[in-house]
Amino acid sequence: MNKVSSFMVVKNAIKYEYPFIESIKSIFDFSDEIIILDGYSNDGTYEKLKELAEHSKKIIVKKVKTIDNKGNKIRLDSLLNEAMNLCKNEWCFYLHPDEVILETRIPYIKALLDLPIAEGLNGFSFKFFNFFENSEQILWYPVTTKNEIYFYQNAIRLFKKREKIEFFGNGWEINRYKGKFMLINPIYIHHYHFMRSYTAISKEFLDQPGLCHFVPKRYEAFVFNEKNKRIFVNDIKPFNGPHPKFMKKKLKSVSTPAIDKDDKIQPKILFIMDPYYQIQEFIDFLPDIYNTGIIQKEWQIHELRWELGKSLIYQNGINKHYIPLAPAKEDETFTDRLKKNFYSKIIRETIELIRPDVILFIGRIPFFVTLLPILNKWKGNIIGWFEVDQENIPSDWVQIFNHCQQALVFSEFGKNNLSFNSYPSPIPLPQGEGSRGVMPPQGEINKKAGLQGEGVGKRQTREGSNMPAQERKERMKVIPVGVDNTLFSPVKDAKTKKEFRTKWKIPTDATLFLCTDSNEKSLFIILSAYEKMCNQSKDARKAYLYLHGYISLAIKTFILDNPHKDRILWSLDYNAFSFKDYISLYHISDAFISASYGEGTGIYLKQAISCGLPCILPDNSLFKEVVKNDGILIPTVSNPEQSPYGVVFYKIPDIDEMSKIMLEFYHNPDKRIRVSGAKNLQTWDSTSKAILEQLNNIIEQNPLVAQFDYNELDFIKL
Repeated sequence: MNKVSSFMVVKNAIKYEYPFIESIKSIFDFSDEIIILDGYSNDGTYEKLKELAEHSKKIIVKKVKTIDNKGNKIRLDSLLNEAMNLCKNEWCFYLHPDEVILETRIPYIKALLDLPIAEGLNGFSFKFFNFFENSEQILWYPVTTKNEIYFYQNAIRLFKKREKIEFFGNGWEINRYKGKFMLINPIYIHHYHFMRSYTAISKEFLDQPGLCHFVPKRYEAFVFNEKNKRIFVNDIKPFNGPHPKFMKKKLKSVSTPAIDKDDKIQPKILFIMDPYYQIQEFIDFLPDIYNTGIIQKEWQIHELRWELGKSLIYQNGINKHYIPLAPAKEDETFTDRLKKNFYSKIIRETIELIRPDVILFIGRIPFFVTLLPILNKWKGNIIGWFEVDQENIPSDWVQIFNHCQQALVFSEFGKNNLSFNSYPSPIPLPQGEGSRGVMPPQGEINKKAGLQGEGVGKRQTREGSNMPAQERKERMKVIPVGVDNTLFSPVKDAKTKKEFRTKWKIPTDATLFLCTDSNEKSLFIILSAYEKMCNQSKDARKAYLYLHGYISLAIKTFILDNPHKDRILWSLDYNAFSFKDYISLYHISDAFISASYGEGTGIYLKQAISCGLPCILPDNSLFKEVVKNDGILIPTVSNPEQSPYGVVFYKIPDIDEMSKIMLEFYHNPDKRIRVSGAKNLQTWDSTSKAILEQLNNIIEQNPLVAQFDYNELDFIKL
């Protein structure tokens, strides 16, 4: 095993409040010698170092001049180069006196030295947690920003002593351009420089103005006064991870408030929502859950969001962590963009920063498949709250269920399909480790799950599964999305509806069908059925169709070729709608209509029912269980369809039947009577309480360690 020489340069570390003793102790175990140069300290620092050296022969303390014979101050980089030259071993480790290593990272630092790839490298650089003001918040830059000049995010600390390797400038690292170095993401160094007092930082800059290669014109730029705190406010993130054991006593006495024995430390949950939900703004229902205030009473909530122009870091007690989106290339899907290493790196670093007790996935399963490389190394609890809108679950998705201790679904339809088509129970955890380990090959997963074939071409069966269907069902819970019936409520009276119609320039005696589908195939069916209805009945001139969703160029062309295009309306920019106008759409309409091949959440449908609209819907997916007696169902035809994930089975609405039902609805006033199904719908309070119950159950049953499971080879891959 390669030996390591560690070194450090200090001067008046006590006066400037550096945790230098804690820093030395943190590197003691993996260092074969520790060289410490003291610049003739006059505050007791040297005496403390000598006292420490008396307990171990590996600690060598020497005094060094910081002023030359001409009275000029010797720069820090020169002092560090002198300390490095005193090291006996090839591998050197350098640490500032305000940097401390977390003890759980020591084995990984040791492992780096013996990696085959280390032979061709000059060293390794590590990431930093830059603590700001106190031990509970850091300055965090997922990508380089102008503020990063004040707080470096990574630096070379472990390197080989070579002729061309030397320190420069203010000595924050060696010259990285003189060799090959690798950044090791899983290892973070705790940097406590700006957790010191304003007085200590000010004294240091005033006492040693020529010590560094450069001196800022205003040293206050490096001090956390109130003015500069505003500069960095968008970069401050809460820190809930562990601190090095040697720092605990110091943190308690200096900056971290004592924890009352009766205080309850809240567990942390990280919501990761399918970005499609965020793009489709009115189905981004996490704010509805937050507004109940139910979960945050017992849990600390974090949310990973995509940077789409709205960046509120902390809102209503919710910590939001944004991932910036690079411009999409031509014909590049959102999922393709997520597969890039850039996004995976930020997501993984955000998870490690938060270290949540539970990660809760929300949305469509294919999105989370892109996160499998990250999930394979995560040791903490995961709950999936999934949308299921089809009648066959591709076998590729089984891996996601293997990572979830609990599978939640939006509907009984989803539960029935998952229990038949997937294997939601997690792979058995290694005893005493709490880790899922490495995922087995897909064929092995299929065999374990009782799958026949590869999930392409025919419906998968479970005849060979060792787990009874009933037991699989018990592992899943149905938690429907809610609806805010205080906002989505029936229009007050005919006069109010008439006023809304006038505002939207729709005849008061028209029959308006509202459709919120965005799928191109579904919209073709809706438009074809509408055209057929109008062609069949000459007096259908007062039948209007409003489309509120994404309208592609092909759909726009189809509308313009429609002989009844004057009565087909659509939202030019549906995401630019105010919430008030969005609710008004339901109030001006007479019926809610959909031709969806499959519905996973039912959120638009529930909003329509809550507003008192009768519904015309396909008899597929969750429509039947939600609509109950508040709508008319359209017969559908089962149709297998090849997707990127295998063959899926959709039920497609029949155009002829749909046109007949629409025409009957148009001619029959009795069918237009407003329904009162809102009383049967689940509210967001009920949904939030159900989620809270699952969260509390899972940490009680599975107290897993919230961290990544890395080994030496993972460093190369990551």
